[in-house]
Amino acid sequence: MDMEQLDMSSQADVSNMPRLYAKKIDTNVAGIELSVHDLSCISPAAPMKTSRFTIAGRCGTPDDKHEVHEIWFVAAGRLSVFYDGKWYDAEVGDALYFHPLKVHRATNNGKDEAVVVSVWWP
Repeated sequence: MDMEQLDMSSQADVSNMPRLYAKKIDTNVAGIELSVHDLSCISPAAPMKTSRFTIAGRCGTPDDKHEVHEIWFVAAGRLSVFYDGKWYDAEVGDALYFHPLKVHRATNNGKDEAVVVSVWWP
């Protein structure tokens, strides 16, 4: 589709779009803010859980290890991610998969905030 043919004035009004409630969780970790989304409005038995977390510049998450599968979607910033004994670089647009019971953590070595959306399931 030719982008010049798009009529931007006909975009749908999203002001009444359903929004998921996000509960802030106290992480007790400097520079980390975490909000977990409430999926009960979709289904009480949603097959996954989601969250959004931010990592301030020069901060990082502690080691994490759990029995669920997890994917991180990097929405802003750049991260150094430790996973299964190795360091990896991640940036906006990257999706990172973590196997259950594998240690992982992230460090934001920059000065700008990094934003990650996480999805996990059994």
